[in-house]
This record gives sequence, C-alpha cells and structure tokens, in this order.
Amino acid sequence: MEPQKKTFVAIGLGSMRRPQKGPTPSAEESLALLNDALKAHLATGNPLPARIEELVSSGLIQSVPKAPIGKRFEIDAASKEVRLTSAGSAP
Repeated sequence: MEPQKKTFVAIGLGSMRRPQKGPTPSAEESLALLNDALKAHLATGNPLPARIEELVSSGLIQSVPKAPIGKRFEIDAASKEVRLTSAGSAP
C-alpha cells in the first residue's frame, strides 16, 4: 500500500478587527453633514425636527455620526442649526 498523501490548505483570515468603511469623519465634517441635511429638510417645507435621528428617518442621512467622547450633536431651535454640545447639557 502506498502511503496516503495529506494536503493542507492555508486560509488567510486577515485581521479579526471589524472592517473600516473608510476614514472616520472629523467632528467638523460631521457637523457640516448634519447642517446640510437639516437645511435640506427645512428647504422642503418640513418643520424643524426635535431630534437629529429624524434626519435619518427622512432619508437625508444614513446614520447619525458619532460625536466625540463627552459631546453630542443637537439641534438649536433658535438658530436652526446643529451644534456640538457637552453631553451633560440639557437638550
């Protein structure tokens, strides 16, 4: 009997980290994106949203960008702009 040959296949799994979808936008870039979406929302005759998430549900942005640690994005009703505020401040 002839000895049986064994074949091994190496499988490259690559990095086990979650794949990146490109560079993370800066807070300024995220703020500009949110303000552009808010302007588009208002330009179509929609009322000022109470929460940023309403821009997602209206289809203007895919998701709310991640704010820097200790900060959050919120809509300022007086100026009708999105601002970056301290996470501990009242909305």
